[in-house]
Amino acid sequence: MKSPDIQQRPVFAALATGLAIMPLAFGGTTEWFTNLFAVYVGIIALVWAVTATFKPAPDGADIRHIIVPVALVSIALLWCLAQAWIPAPPGIAHSAWSDAARLLAGPDTPILQSTISVNAEASVAGALRLTGYGLVFLLCYLFAAVERRAARLLALIAAAGTAYALYGVGLELSGSQYVLWYERDFEPGNLSATFPNRNAFADYAALCLMCCCALLYRGQLRQHDLSCGWQRATVTIFLFYLRRNGWLIYASAILFTAILMTHSRGGLIVTVIAMIAFAVCAAGSAPRRRASLIGALIIAASAATLFGIAGGSTTDRFAKIEAASSERIEIFRLTVEAISDRPLLGTGLGTFSDIFAAYRTEKLRPQIDFAHNSYLENALEMGLPAAIAFYAGLLALFILFTRSLRLNRQAHPYPALGIAAMTVAFFHSLFDYADQFPAVAITLAAILGIAAARSFNAAPQDAVYTGDDRR
Repeated sequence: MKSPDIQQRPVFAALATGLAIMPLAFGGTTEWFTNLFAVYVGIIALVWAVTATFKPAPDGADIRHIIVPVALVSIALLWCLAQAWIPAPPGIAHSAWSDAARLLAGPDTPILQSTISVNAEASVAGALRLTGYGLVFLLCYLFAAVERRAARLLALIAAAGTAYALYGVGLELSGSQYVLWYERDFEPGNLSATFPNRNAFADYAALCLMCCCALLYRGQLRQHDLSCGWQRATVTIFLFYLRRNGWLIYASAILFTAILMTHSRGGLIVTVIAMIAFAVCAAGSAPRRRASLIGALIIAASAATLFGIAGGSTTDRFAKIEAASSERIEIFRLTVEAISDRPLLGTGLGTFSDIFAAYRTEKLRPQIDFAHNSYLENALEMGLPAAIAFYAGLLALFILFTRSLRLNRQAHPYPALGIAAMTVAFFHSLFDYADQFPAVAITLAAILGIAAARSFNAAPQDAVYTGDDRR
């Protein structure tokens, strides 16, 4: 009889493949691909559920640890579906429906089904995407209960991100005007790989970089290897970082270089903040703090060197930040005004561009598709109660990571990874919309699922490294 682990290997492989290829479709922005991916993840979840029902795995993750975050986000998701699917009376439905009925009144005009959402089709598509993100989180949480599978998923994300970064670097150095087989008409002079937006790719690369850091911290040097003279310590550290984990060093350098070549101010800021957050959390709770601090110093020195070599153009863009900020502040102001008109019910997930057109002033560009602040945009679309429930769920997950740092020191790289990944998303969401690209959101969901699973389990099985490369 097959073991549960063997039975679920195809499911694990399918999930890993999906995580790797999602950025290929222009960051997942191609609508048909995004919807197909949501169905794909749904099928994977269904197959896993059937497999687990007939042959439960003895080492499965306990879902009770994350019941509060999952419940809060589910409440927000159900409300988003209700906005689009449930017919609403005139006092609750968006006024755009009554205006449309009045303008189109006639004997042959079909009766319009009014809903809370001003664009029910867009809201259903948005809810479908959000469901896909949630399923990716849950699947990664369930699979990552086994530490080797958690490490494999992180390695896959890091390797995929490095491949896309190398592709982007190659495009910039060659001066190619094509992305895949499409002519490139976006982000001239800025690295964005397969993404149509450099800020989104910078976020994606930052998340992959955090995976590299977690894998580097996953192993620990034995204390006596660092206290038997500087020669033995030097050799041990060299073997650990360059022979056994050399590909992670190279991957980190490639990813950080790609972030610099995007010339994304926000991407660079959140990357540095996330790296600091990870180093502080990992080093502060690691069983062998000296080895962890050495790793943090190596990472910091490498980042500073790369910034000195390739960071000139990004630094120049900080001088132009005032011009960009003035437009975004105006967008923020008008979005708050729109929220105040429907603070409780919202306008429907994915309807920002439909609504904002009525508030746009002549100071702004003709077409504004995003609020450049995910908190305000979600508050407008979901309504304040649902948006509060959604972000309360994410905050509850963040609190779980911080508790794990204090209570389960052996799991140190994983809760630190979760905190660093959430730092990337939380900070960049204040002034951009990179997390709304499906490839970024799915990668973030996967990392959070892995980090949550390992935060409540025992120490990694291979947490000790010696200079002779034996465990």
